Amino acid sequence: GPVELTVRDLGVVDLAAAELGQTKGGDAEAGRALLAESLAQRAAAATQTSPELQPFFDALGRFVQSKGETLTVTLTPKGSVGLLQIVEAARRDALGALLANFTVEARTGG
Repeated sequence: GPVELTVRDLGVVDLAAAELGQTKGGDAEAGRALLAESLAQRAAAATQTSPELQPFFDALGRFVQSKGETLTVTLTPKGSVGLLQIVEAARRDALGALLANFTVEARTGG
């Protein structure tokens, strides 16, 4: 069945944003904007080859931009998935192995 991972931001994004903002001469909000911009750039590159990841990056962007947000990622097997086969495939191409064997869904909020 599906595997679900839920992450709740208890302030780590704020800390990262504040530190990034400070290193760039700004505040936490400036750092949060830089985090979101960096994520958008990575999303653009990743979705060129794997457009099915766009909803994941959209949810991740909402997670980074909102204080105290919750991100839930669900991996649903596309069929019978052998653990050893996944590990071997992931050594060569982790993202490819993930997308070949699972449907990735992501959402924010409670």
